[in-house]
Amino acid sequence: VISNRTKELSEQKTKYEELLTNYLPKEDFEKLKEETRDKTERFKMVTVLFSNILGFTKVAEQDNAEQLIDDVDKFTFHFDEVVKKLHIEKIKSIGDSYMCAGGLPFPTQDHAKQCLLAAMEMNDFVNKVKADVSKDYATFDIRIGLNSGPVIAGVVGRKKIAYDIWGDTVNV
Repeated sequence: VISNRTKELSEQKTKYEELLTNYLPKEDFEKLKEETRDKTERFKMVTVLFSNILGFTKVAEQDNAEQLIDDVDKFTFHFDEVVKKLHIEKIKSIGDSYMCAGGLPFPTQDHAKQCLLAAMEMNDFVNKVKADVSKDYATFDIRIGLNSGPVIAGVVGRKKIAYDIWGDTVNV
């Protein structure tokens, strides 16, 4: 009985850790496990990519909510795959906005190039979706911005833990 319970707890711990690694960079997850982690880290140079869907708010007021959620989910899922492939860190998505950053949590020399490639691939995907839908269906355009510079990064929250970044590079 005890060995079964131990095995069950071990499996639950593994699932919990896998879930947390979806929300945090691996390095920060390891620091979180240690409980002696620094709360923030400074990065001298990263590239931040911001995107949002043009006209989303207007369509959200008029369109079928379920369809709208499906559309945003489709874009977000694809964007997540792009940033994963290019070794960029997703920071967050809120509604129709998506933010990621290259050059963290591990500094790289090609962060700007990788973010530019991601922006181009995201734009191509939105254009492909637009071309594939019928004329009576609401279509979207995307706005993408890139900015490079220093940031502070860290893990915030106690219940809903999130990895976030701050600084003028993010604000601009």
